[in-house]
Amino acid sequence: MHVNLEDHLAYVNGKPNEDFQAVMRVFRSAVCGPARMHWGKAGWPQLARCFDGAKEYPKTWCDFGCAVQKLDPTGKFSGEADTNVWQWSATDSSTGERVKEFGQCCSSSGFDHGRCKCASRTDCPV
Repeated sequence: MHVNLEDHLAYVNGKPNEDFQAVMRVFRSAVCGPARMHWGKAGWPQLARCFDGAKEYPKTWCDFGCAVQKLDPTGKFSGEADTNVWQWSATDSSTGERVKEFGQCCSSSGFDHGRCKCASRTDCPV
């Protein structure tokens, strides 16, 4: 399920809408799959701090990461610093060790699935 909602009460009242956030937590829980939220819509700052793209988009997340590195090398469009959503990491397919520089796994045609394996984040609690 993909979710595209906006919390207009929070904007009008100027404070968090706890009821809306409770609904979003249910959507992001295992009860709903978890639901995938629309980038940048309501809920991202609170519920996507430890977004794991490799887990939610296992087949394409690192391909997207290589495209981002090529098209936005300075990170101009990386979004809010406190959400920390745009992170990519990989492991070496032959050794299983985490690659220090994600860009090493990118080629002119995108993520090199033969040389690297897209890896989940390690900086968030499980």
